[in-house]
Amino acid sequence: MSKEFDWKRYEDELWLRPAKSCAYLSERWKSFGKKKILDLGCGLGRNSVYFAKKGFDVTALDISEYAISYTKKQAELNHVDIHTVLGNFLELDMEENTFDCIICYNVVFQQNTEQFKQLIDKIKKVLKKDGELYITLISKDTLEYVTAKNENRQDGNTIINYDEYGEKNYHFYVDICDVIDYFHGFKFVDNPVERTVYDLECIGGSCAIDHAFGKELKCRNNFFELLIKKL
Repeated sequence: MSKEFDWKRYEDELWLRPAKSCAYLSERWKSFGKKKILDLGCGLGRNSVYFAKKGFDVTALDISEYAISYTKKQAELNHVDIHTVLGNFLELDMEENTFDCIICYNVVFQQNTEQFKQLIDKIKKVLKKDGELYITLISKDTLEYVTAKNENRQDGNTIINYDEYGEKNYHFYVDICDVIDYFHGFKFVDNPVERTVYDLECIGGSCAIDHAFGKELKCRNNFFELLIKKL
C-alpha cells in the first residue's frame, strides 16, 4: 500500500476475475451477518464488484488514481454501488471499528517491515471487534528471497531491488514464524495455509522437472493465505 502499482499494464481477463477465495468468504461472512467490507488495495475492482453483487456494503481503496477510476467504471457496468477511496491507507484518517471484514489480496508486498507493522496496526483500528481479515503474504520460500544478496536484505523480511528507472523498491516476505509473531491481537479462524503455484510454461510441460537448486524455485510462487479475527 505504500507504492502505486501500474495497473494500465494489467487489464486482461485474469485481473478482472475475482479471486477464488471470494466465493468462500462471501458465504462465510453472510452466514455471520457481516455487511461492511473494505477491499484494501482494490486494484481494478474485481473483488469489490463481486462482493457488491452479493449484497455487501463495499468500500474499495487504492493508492492508484487509475485503479479507482477503473473500479468506478466496473461498478457502473455491473450496476452495483461501491464507495471508492483514493489514497494511501496508512495516511488516511478513518474511523475506528468501521468494517466487519477486510480483504487484502495480493497487496502486501511492495513495502518494508516497518510499513507492514503500521498496516496491521491500522487494520486493527478500523476493523470491528470479531471482524475478520483475509490477507495474502508472499512466502520466504521464493526465488527472489532465497537468492537475494546480503546487501539487498534490509532486514529479515525485506528485500530491496531497483526497477528499470533505478527507483528503489521494497519487497516484503514472511515465513510461518513471522505470521504467528506479526498477528498479535488476532485469532486464526483457519490454520495458516501456504500455497504453491507452479508455472507449467516455465517448467516446459514435462513431468521430468529438473530439481537442481533454483530451477523449481524459478517456476513457482509461494504465498500465505490467512483468515484471522480481531479479538
